[in-house]
Amino acid sequence: MRPLALLLLVLLPACGPADETRTDWPVYLGDAASRQYSALDQIDTTNVHRLEVAWIHHTGDGGPEGQTQIQCNPLVVDSVLYGTSPRLKVFALHAATGRPLWTFDPFEGSEMSGPG
Repeated sequence: MRPLALLLLVLLPACGPADETRTDWPVYLGDAASRQYSALDQIDTTNVHRLEVAWIHHTGDGGPEGQTQIQCNPLVVDSVLYGTSPRLKVFALHAATGRPLWTFDPFEGSEMSGPG
C-alpha cells in the first residue's frame, strides 16, 4: 500500500485582491467568487525553482496499491488547515508546520464504513 500524502510546497495562499494582507483560504476555491487567486508575491518566476517541500501529511487511510484519490480543496483559517481524507475523515493541521491538531472519523463506532 502506497501512503497517501497531502503535500504543502509553499506558504498557503491568500483569498484575493480585496485584502492584500490576508493569508487565509477560508472558502472553497479561495473566495466567494472561486477565483483561486493569491495576492501573495513572495514566489514568482525568478525564484520558483528554489521551492522546497515544507511538510507532508499522511492521512493513513489510502486504498490498496495507491489507487485512492483525495480531491479536496483544503481551507485555511487562522493558521489551521482543514481537509478531508479518502475515507471521509476530517482533519485539522497547523498550516505552517503540518502538525496534526485533531481528526474526526464520522464512521468510528458505527457499522457503516466509509468509501474505499
